[in-house]
Amino acid sequence: MQSKGIVFRGGTAISKLYGSGRFSADLDFILENFIEDRVIKKLINKVIKGINLQYDADFKGEKYRNMLKYTVKIKGPLYVISHNPQSVQTIGLDINLFERAIKEVKYISRTPIYSDIPIYIINSLSKEELLADKIKALAERVEPVARDLYDSWILCKKYNIKPDLELVSKKMELYGKAENEKFSLEELTTKIERIGKIWDSEMSRLTRNPPSYSDVKNYIIKMLY
Repeated sequence: MQSKGIVFRGGTAISKLYGSGRFSADLDFILENFIEDRVIKKLINKVIKGINLQYDADFKGEKYRNMLKYTVKIKGPLYVISHNPQSVQTIGLDINLFERAIKEVKYISRTPIYSDIPIYIINSLSKEELLADKIKALAERVEPVARDLYDSWILCKKYNIKPDLELVSKKMELYGKAENEKFSLEELTTKIERIGKIWDSEMSRLTRNPPSYSDVKNYIIKMLY
């Protein structure tokens, strides 16, 4: 079983495919090639029907510029036991219709721990491109977040890869950045240093025993330069 034409990206891809060990609930995707909105909606309907064989699930969606944004609500096992509305699982799906993978897409085979679920293949951005996305997010967010720095650190340290700054610049140029808005190592370093104030409060909610901010900061800055 393989996902067709849709490519996994973002924090949840890093968590589930590359072992970041942090909590991430939303699912982010881009397309390999153009797919009409109605086809994507049909695919999601098919997924919801599959879930409905065992649990109640529904979704709603909207299009905002080049993004399809869906919210899926599932009354899973905890809800079945408790009937507590707070036990309803909510998952966000963001599908970027504009971007395409720059580097070769990876096709990753997964074997579920549950015997009734068949082996499946996930289309994913490469580790290098996932890292470039995270560095881009660090550089562009008005208020940087700790999870972008943590995910970057995981990919660099666990897989011994350096950020591809040329790839980061290419991704920024896709959105028509002016010359004075392009990637700046100095500005990125300033953003990284600002994360120190929020590191402990954010990361304590996302992972057990998070690494120290100073270790992560120093490692990433070393890899950038």
